[in-house]
Amino acid sequence: MHELSIAYALLEQMEIVLLDHPSAAAVSVTVVLGAFSGVDPQAFKHCFEQAKRVTRFTDTSLFVQPIRPQTSCRSCLGVCDIDGIAIECPLCKSSDIEMIGTHEITLKSMEVT
Repeated sequence: MHELSIAYALLEQMEIVLLDHPSAAAVSVTVVLGAFSGVDPQAFKHCFEQAKRVTRFTDTSLFVQPIRPQTSCRSCLGVCDIDGIAIECPLCKSSDIEMIGTHEITLKSMEVT
């Protein structure tokens, strides 16, 4: 279950963010998960709840923001939401595309008091 190791890595990043503010408390943290990140959002939330028990983040809430994959076309410069994997631009049908928003696991924000 790699969700647990990702939860521990998130807690480490939160500690780094608050390194210069030892008395600060994190109220909530928001994580962005790409559609193909391989992370199950529910399992990740569960693992975060377990992992935070032995940290100063016991009262911190986790919000997971899934993002849909998109194509970015190098031919027409269009950006489109997609369902699944794309092999061509939905707008101009060019195959010169890049998929974006797929594998991200990003600490987006942390509310601190």
